[in-house]
Amino acid sequence: MARLRLQLAALGVLVALPIVILLVANGVAYLPLLYPRLLSHVKGIVVNAYRSYYVNFDRGIVQYDPACARYDPDLFYTLKPGACTFKNREFSVEFRINSLGVRDDEQSVRAPEVVVLGDSGAMGWGVAQNETFSAVIGHEAHMRVLNTGVSSYGTARELLMLGKVDHSKLRYVILQYCNNDFDENVEFLEHGNVLPIHDRKAYEDTIAEYTNRPKPWLLAWLFRDMWATWRARGSPPPTDVTRDEVSALVQTLAHGATWDGLKLIVLEISGDARNNPRFAAELKRQIADSTLPTAIREATVLDSARLLTVDDYYLLDDHPNPRGHRTVAAAIVPLLH
Repeated sequence: MARLRLQLAALGVLVALPIVILLVANGVAYLPLLYPRLLSHVKGIVVNAYRSYYVNFDRGIVQYDPACARYDPDLFYTLKPGACTFKNREFSVEFRINSLGVRDDEQSVRAPEVVVLGDSGAMGWGVAQNETFSAVIGHEAHMRVLNTGVSSYGTARELLMLGKVDHSKLRYVILQYCNNDFDENVEFLEHGNVLPIHDRKAYEDTIAEYTNRPKPWLLAWLFRDMWATWRARGSPPPTDVTRDEVSALVQTLAHGATWDGLKLIVLEISGDARNNPRFAAELKRQIADSTLPTAIREATVLDSARLLTVDDYYLLDDHPNPRGHRTVAAAIVPLLH
């Protein structure tokens, strides 16, 4: 009997030991999520795997937080007037939201001289309100700047938001483009220059789907992602859609707003400093079309691929950090005169 108990104990250890090792390994794997600065010493497919897990399964999304956002029948959602705290692994910031449903004060709604259009890159995902490039521009240029950036808006919705703004003293529109605007812009054009807006239930279903998404075991995800990246090495590069992407942007600008008397400044802010090195040149080429409104033909286009570097972005999160916003502001302020 004693021998049987000893054998069972040994078997139990053999069964439990791999489980314990895996649990400990998974716990250790979580350390870079708890302390993202650890990733500053990691390169290549490892850090990319952590970013992929964080973006897909770990981070909160501001437009899905009922404390920070609400359904809107014209825009699908806006930010919710008032104040809320938005936090993720690398930041915790306060959002102060005005009656228009954007992250700015109430004073800026009244006769702004400059309006910033964009998505989370303009909104200031992960930076304090006074650190957004719109706030820095307003301070440095001594102008009233209204930041209308809202997370995940494409150009079509950004122009709908522009239509809600007081134009009485408006001189400049700064458009922050992101490569994920493409689908919304195409949808706008395919529906006769009208963007279909889903109902409240669709918004609530989207929140529920995101909130209840299954969360894979971290260690398994990291190995799977790294293996997929390693296997894809040497594969042909993805099809370059820059021409189509820019064409959709230009046509959306041309048909989505009235530009009389305005000066337009355009720059790209896409995730993880992956700003398209061909975007600025292609946009300049396409806006040379003489049939376009004057403001679009004479738009100032900034080359973000040269402007922003990896140091201007968070380690885990794919958004610009405070330094990135200062970099953008420094490039724009001299253009306002």
